[in-house]
Amino acid sequence: PLAVTTTPLFFNTGRGGWGSVALVSNGSLAFLTGEAEHPGILRMSTGATNNSILRLYKGNLQTSRWITGSNFKKFEIVARLNSTSASQFYVGMLDAAAGNSQLLLYYSAGVGANFMSYAQKAGTDTGTNVSTGLAADTNWHRFTIEQITPAVCSFSIDGIVRNTFAANIPTTETLNWTCDIYTNSGGAKTADVDFAGFESGLLNR
Repeated sequence: PLAVTTTPLFFNTGRGGWGSVALVSNGSLAFLTGEAEHPGILRMSTGATNNSILRLYKGNLQTSRWITGSNFKKFEIVARLNSTSASQFYVGMLDAAAGNSQLLLYYSAGVGANFMSYAQKAGTDTGTNVSTGLAADTNWHRFTIEQITPAVCSFSIDGIVRNTFAANIPTTETLNWTCDIYTNSGGAKTADVDFAGFESGLLNR
């Protein structure tokens, strides 16, 4: 039997708090007036210095590692970029304490680039990196990563499965939830988050 625990609402969990950290230069968070179908919006803003990052995470620190890949069940976030030019966007799971070397996430890397699915486990120099076929844009999207088995995960955007990975899935590594916005040049960049949810499947003992 499987006991499922759920964290359905942003900043609402009893299993460790949510936090943010700015890297390279100061960043900020702000709550925006809601829109149709998006009643609560959190805006992430980087600093203006090149390579600045604003990161959301779960736990006491951005380097907190609190769940193994095999116990991860489902991650979902509704978010949008406000510019695809000279910016990078990452959402998913990673191990910041190990130099971000264990990953299970989506990312985009600048104007004209597609959203990419990426998986990398400890000891693997080259992970699995596959385009979703969807160009990064400034629309709202629902990004979902779901475990099918401990070694197989699907990547969906707006309910459509874009990729299924059966290689380089971090199963024994401990990970943290993350949402990052980077600026590569041209000043501060922003991304908006409407919803974030996380499910873990833990075997009864």
